[in-house]
Amino acid sequence: MSLKAEIHDLGYKRYEGTRNPASRRWRVIMRYQLAFAWQTWWRYKLALALTVIATFVFGVLIYVLRSKTITEFDKAGVTVRFVDLMVFTAIGVLVKFAFIVTMTMTAMTIANDERTGALTFYFVRSTRPIDYVLGRFAGLFLLNGVILIVAPLLLVLMRVGLADTGEDPVTNALMIPKIILLGTLSTAAFSSVPLAFSAMSKNQWTGFAMWAGWYIMGGQIMALLGMMVAGSFGAVDLAVATSQGALKLLDIAIVIPGQKSGGDVAVSFVPLAASLISLAVQAAAGLAVATFKLQRAQRGLAVGQ
Repeated sequence: MSLKAEIHDLGYKRYEGTRNPASRRWRVIMRYQLAFAWQTWWRYKLALALTVIATFVFGVLIYVLRSKTITEFDKAGVTVRFVDLMVFTAIGVLVKFAFIVTMTMTAMTIANDERTGALTFYFVRSTRPIDYVLGRFAGLFLLNGVILIVAPLLLVLMRVGLADTGEDPVTNALMIPKIILLGTLSTAAFSSVPLAFSAMSKNQWTGFAMWAGWYIMGGQIMALLGMMVAGSFGAVDLAVATSQGALKLLDIAIVIPGQKSGGDVAVSFVPLAASLISLAVQAAAGLAVATFKLQRAQRGLAVGQ
């Protein structure tokens, strides 16, 4: 009686599917970032839901009370239009929702990948640090852009569409590219700065704490310096730079008549150039720091091998 046995090859089989060029690998990381954000309600869906609700509420207020002024402000002698005040207030609220996103995702992203070994996987696949950072940044930019670009743009479009006949149509039309510019810079800063803090420590909670401390405590200190010493200091605070930039770019005039000084006092205290430059510089610096830290991590892996 003869016995026959077959030996099946269960070893490695070469991948025969489509291969993406190295220049497009950042897109894979971006898609993963978007999918990861959508997995649970608290990572991004909560902030998105709050954004939709806030946009709807402020939009209704602008529509219903577009021709009204704030009675209490009028009695105090403060010059302000209701629609302008609503747009300005809405941007301040939306910035808080963007901060929620940084706390639930961005501030722990890179440190979490390093803890789980995902960075090692990316780098052994010949992914460059700049591709990894670009992919993460692009995904976060799209997520934050819904909050800081799309939502303010919808409110400004409503503001322009419901403008009084006596208003300058050209000035109103220019609000659209202005809010897009401000939203783009703000989105870039809110996407890259916490990403840099995440890259500064291997412990995800350390990066989380550093970002929270800088944004809350550091921002408050710089805002106070901006009001007491020089307005440009306040632009270091991302929230202040965004809201104050909106005041200037959208020509929102909120003026309080002076009492002892005899002159009028404007609520806007940060120069427009300082706000825009601060947002742009911090966005670029965040990307540079994150890339530098990951390049060091990649060299460390190469030495370890």
